[in-house]
Amino acid sequence: MIQFFRRIRQKLISQNRLSKYLLYAIGEIILVVVGILITLQINNWNENRKDQQVVQELYHNLISSLKTDSIAVVNIDSLIQCSLKRQELVLTSQPNELLIKYSNEELKGIVRDIWRGVYSFYPQMGIYNQILSSNLMKLIPSNEIKDGLRKYYDFTCTRVKVIDPIINDRYHIYFQNFISEEIGMIVSDSLYEKIPPPEFTLEKLELLKMETMNLYDLTYAVSSIFIEVKNDINSLLQLISNEIN
Repeated sequence: MIQFFRRIRQKLISQNRLSKYLLYAIGEIILVVVGILITLQINNWNENRKDQQVVQELYHNLISSLKTDSIAVVNIDSLIQCSLKRQELVLTSQPNELLIKYSNEELKGIVRDIWRGVYSFYPQMGIYNQILSSNLMKLIPSNEIKDGLRKYYDFTCTRVKVIDPIINDRYHIYFQNFISEEIGMIVSDSLYEKIPPPEFTLEKLELLKMETMNLYDLTYAVSSIFIEVKNDINSLLQLISNEIN
């Protein structure tokens, strides 16, 4: 092809047809420029296609990660709501009413449900950390998704992380010690069924009510945070699903 164009140029020069040669030269330049532009466009198209494939893979990985978080949050929230109901039962009932209405075994179950109210939540951070470390956030076209990711992982999950040691100390150390020392009850899963329930008395239930007052506000606050966690996850799942479709 190059030889073909070269022969044409040489022929025009040898025939002293300068004007046609100039027109030909301009046309050849235009062809070269058009060829370069087409090549660049193809390269851009290929890069965009690769970026789209990366984004689609990120979306699918995020959905998988968020669904794992969602399952964990639903399970934890179920325990929180059960604990809140049991706490409200203790707080709204007189100790003597509880003694009359519930057996020792049932009271033991109420105390254990309160204690089991909060578990640690460990969000799946791997995909989000990959997005940040590899600077992939710029490839995500949806500002809503980017804002949602930052809100969920940087703000909401951080709140959970901050409150987690407080919960652990209040529930799994302080309250558990109270149950053991003041109620005379074992809540450990491995020993729960093996140790006979304590003999609940009016005094023990009065102490339980006082201790539950100290727990309730914290439990309610944790419940509110987990509602926000669920809302963030559901919102992101909806946004990403819409973007994929």
